[in-house]
Amino acid sequence: GILASVISRIAGKYVDGIDKKAAEMSVWKGEIRLKNLALKASALDDMDLPIKLVHGSLEELHLDIPWKNLRSKPVIVKITGLYMVVCPNNEHSKSAEQQQEQALANKRAAIA
Repeated sequence: GILASVISRIAGKYVDGIDKKAAEMSVWKGEIRLKNLALKASALDDMDLPIKLVHGSLEELHLDIPWKNLRSKPVIVKITGLYMVVCPNNEHSKSAEQQQEQALANKRAAIA
């Protein structure tokens, strides 16, 4: 269904191994458990960290979605067994000027 597809698309940016059929069946119950997922090498790329992911895995991603009370109750995300092997990211070294430009761009985007 649509919800399972959305969850798969969002989580799929970071992990491999999502069983779409299992996710689809559990979405409507409000409880989604995805197990034994592999982190994608690109999972940390958007975070502008001085490290990059070599290998990573996730034992379980558990989402508790209160469909009947989405406005008044939180969506709870639990991550169990996150393992990562990282190395220095040599491409991370931005100049002070580049960092200032990025910060300014982020502020402009937040205002817009």
